[in-house]
Amino acid sequence: MTLLASWVVAFLIRIESNKPTVFLVPGRAYLATMIALAPISVAIFALAGLYNFDSTRSRWLEYTRVLIATSATTMFLIIVDFFTTKPLFPSKAVVIYGYAIASLSIILMRFFLNSFQRWLFRFNIGRRQVLVLGSGAVADELTYSLQRNQGYRVTSTLPIVAGSNSRIETMLEKRQIDEMIVAEPDLSISRQAELIRLALAHHVAYKYIPTVAGLYQTRSQTALLSDFPVIEVVRTPLDGWWRIYKTVFDYLAALVGLITLMPLFLVLAGLIWLNDRGSILYKHRRVGRNGKSIEVWKFRSMYLKYSSGSNKSDESVLRQLGGEALVKQFQKDQKLKDDPRVTPIGRWLRRTSLDELPQIINVLRGELSIIGPRPVTTGELKRYGESASTFLLIKPGITGLWQVSGRNDVSYDERIKLDLYYVEKWSAWLDVRIILRTIRVVLFGKGY
Repeated sequence: MTLLASWVVAFLIRIESNKPTVFLVPGRAYLATMIALAPISVAIFALAGLYNFDSTRSRWLEYTRVLIATSATTMFLIIVDFFTTKPLFPSKAVVIYGYAIASLSIILMRFFLNSFQRWLFRFNIGRRQVLVLGSGAVADELTYSLQRNQGYRVTSTLPIVAGSNSRIETMLEKRQIDEMIVAEPDLSISRQAELIRLALAHHVAYKYIPTVAGLYQTRSQTALLSDFPVIEVVRTPLDGWWRIYKTVFDYLAALVGLITLMPLFLVLAGLIWLNDRGSILYKHRRVGRNGKSIEVWKFRSMYLKYSSGSNKSDESVLRQLGGEALVKQFQKDQKLKDDPRVTPIGRWLRRTSLDELPQIINVLRGELSIIGPRPVTTGELKRYGESASTFLLIKPGITGLWQVSGRNDVSYDERIKLDLYYVEKWSAWLDVRIILRTIRVVLFGKGY
């Protein structure tokens, strides 16, 4: 908003100067163009890391990034003006005014925001609660440095000794810890792995003072923390502004999908009711982000007597229908290729993945994402072992890598690998590829 307002003010200053302009550019057209190009400016500032309010970052470094991002935005506008048939600016002076006003106003805005942030720190609002692990000079210096930083509060400092895991876990459970920082550079890899698992299990950011070898580990990013070089283990790329982007995309896509697909919803509901009269929708309890229990909605694809109102387990029902062979297949993959409980219309719904459509409601409720790992039950989550905490870092999705990679032709262990790959290697491009492959599955039934 500050950037947009700066360019509008630059336009008004030039127009009100009573000097002749080179081109006649209507104010409404100029404003509409600037609003249309605003998302590109936001992307440039995001790439410059300016939407991450890091209390430890040098203010001069932040202001330098502002100048770089503003320069890149101005250059982008100049390029757009060069390649379009209609002029973007009434005169070149607007470019100079816009750059100067934007740079100054954004730096001032950042200064006031940073001052306000430091004021909030006095009331422990927004401060990061830190658990420092280690002993010796490095741990002492890090603790001292963090205590001088208003953005951090050192909750405790614990030495890493034999049997200290239980104390660390107790601290993570009883205190509201945001970050766990290991200040023991010579810690063994196996010990680090144990601490990383503890941090992941309690949804705590893990950072450590690196050895030379630690600088080359994957799934990590380097940073300066009160002048200390630290490495943070990246649990998933889907964090920060990327998570906000995905949330906005989910809500918009779900809202548009619900409106446009309503006629299809009604047709499918009618087919289900005609095929096996009874409830149209079916809900099942699954595990959501951070282990939260959610109820996932689907179009009912099984005969009514098998999908609700039965106290019998899946295994006991399948044993009656097809014997131990079906039971073993279900226990192995938690799914059957030719499930005798499924109605004829249900087979088609599953093959095309249209039975998942009601989960749009779950997306609007903030429980699911359009794209993500497969929603699993509490019993299935046990099969993820130590990787369960990684799996729970993001919301499950209506569609995902498993759904477009063969579904029933993929073993359960491969499903787990696909889910974990998505969490650890997420990117916007990966989501685009999954959407395109999902369309193919729906239209041609490929991937089942």
